[in-house]
Amino acid sequence: NPWNTHITNSKEEAIQEHEQLADTIQVYSDGSGYKGQIGAAAILFRAGKAPRTLRYHLGTDEEHTVFEAEEVGLTIAAKLIATEPRLTFPLSILIDDQASIQAGESFYTRPGSYLVDRFRRMMQITARRHDNFEITVRWVPGHSDVHGNEEADKQAKLVAESRYNNSPPTELPHYLRHRALPLSISALKEVHRKATQVRWEHLWRKSPRYACMNRLDPELLQCSFIKLTASFPKRLTSLYMSLRTGHAPLNKHLHRIRIIESPHCPHCQRIEETVHLSCPFYQHERRTLLNALGRKASSISSPHRPQCHSTSCTIY
Repeated sequence: NPWNTHITNSKEEAIQEHEQLADTIQVYSDGSGYKGQIGAAAILFRAGKAPRTLRYHLGTDEEHTVFEAEEVGLTIAAKLIATEPRLTFPLSILIDDQASIQAGESFYTRPGSYLVDRFRRMMQITARRHDNFEITVRWVPGHSDVHGNEEADKQAKLVAESRYNNSPPTELPHYLRHRALPLSISALKEVHRKATQVRWEHLWRKSPRYACMNRLDPELLQCSFIKLTASFPKRLTSLYMSLRTGHAPLNKHLHRIRIIESPHCPHCQRIEETVHLSCPFYQHERRTLLNALGRKASSISSPHRPQCHSTSCTIY
């Protein structure tokens, strides 16, 4: 690539470097999803001159992604640079999306990579026209009161509201002038995923098993639970289900189904329920768990906290 990239290790470091940036020309680009629509914009600042702005409306968020808008924003920034008279170098393009910067360093095919290729070709053309070409694409934190980034964000939201806020076609990169962008595979997959989720929830609520499962645990088959157990082996998922439904092989449950005579813990004589946190007999096991998980070892957040038997002993 003819350009350089720079991503700092922290937000604070990025802001400090930005405040010390002395490039005469600084171009800010941004992509935005706003009110179900997607827009991209770039704004060029040059000392002693009025800012120049370009805007482009991509379409709805069911057709395109914010990542695409960020990449379109970079090509619009490249267009502003290519049409700026008497360019001076070095200059910087500043963007608040690290993924877009990193995408420019990769040559692998991925969703939206054709937009990265557009930006790359535009930069190569500009580089051939200027012997002293030196452009750095820099990361700048979003929503950090960086004036140029805030202005680019405003322009991106403005054009996201309506395609009538587009810049004149003759001022945009050639590939944006006459036809809409191809639909995003990522956006279409997300639309399909959401529609499938809605249909699944509708079918699940009509299932004869829904009432029983909902009575045991209303959140049992929510997305958070499914995501949590997606990578679990079958044995661990089965154990987790037993704990969540109160059917783990602990004394209270075993007594309820008449396998043992008493529901009490044989060590502390409290009723042995789902979470056996405070029994002194298991102090060694608790210490092992504490060393592995820290404070999380004794923290079970509501609503996933089953009732547990309590004793007067110290947990740790």
